[in-house]
Amino acid sequence: MTATLLSLSNVSLVRAGAELLVGISLSIAPGEKVAVVGPNGAGKSSLLKTIAGLYGSYSGSATIAGREVRGLSPKQLSRIVSLVPQRLEFVPRFTVQEFFDLSGLIDLSLLDATLVRLLDRYLPDLSGGELQRVILAGAVAQGAHLLLLDEPTAHLDPTGRAGVERVISRYHEEKNISYLLVTHDVTLAVRAAERILVMHEGRVVWDGSTTDPHVAEVLGRAYECGFTRVQHPTTGELLLIPEAGVL
Repeated sequence: MTATLLSLSNVSLVRAGAELLVGISLSIAPGEKVAVVGPNGAGKSSLLKTIAGLYGSYSGSATIAGREVRGLSPKQLSRIVSLVPQRLEFVPRFTVQEFFDLSGLIDLSLLDATLVRLLDRYLPDLSGGELQRVILAGAVAQGAHLLLLDEPTAHLDPTGRAGVERVISRYHEEKNISYLLVTHDVTLAVRAAERILVMHEGRVVWDGSTTDPHVAEVLGRAYECGFTRVQHPTTGELLLIPEAGVL
């Protein structure tokens, strides 16, 4: 892999007459953890789909491991980058073992005890958290160096969210996998990433450390509500909590 895993230079995207992305430039290094936040319609999912090769009509340059995204075949892209959606539009009636076989999973160390217990279960019968963990393992099994995570903990209960977060953290630590995490949960963004992108109206209006004291102000402008920085009483983590009042 190159020193820069992902590089976007002045990327814009127009679809059906709507300007979804506007002049986005950024880079991600191998092993980097980046969160993307912003209100509905800010362009977060469009950004992930462009990087994943689903929207090839962008202008500017988007390269993965030094190669232009629109010049790579789906098979070539799948070996470098994997898009993990909120939910699958269609869940085939495969067992988890069959799903892993199709994903090319040969590294059994990717499977924790929970996933091993699920091998004989059918995908549609899994809970939301279990299914997300299976999908994540399948994405890593294909050899992806960059995970594009689109609201991976949305609609999950606390147990499911915690399980998915642990899996993402484990793959990062053990495989040095980079990820771009889109989420509306600002607290998750600060906890799970070291860098945060704030998007608004198709633009990246902030790109900096999650610990930067100015993040709360930037988020306040993007979401049109205040944010307060607090310290978790047990872990000492810095959290960003939305305020009830509107700016």
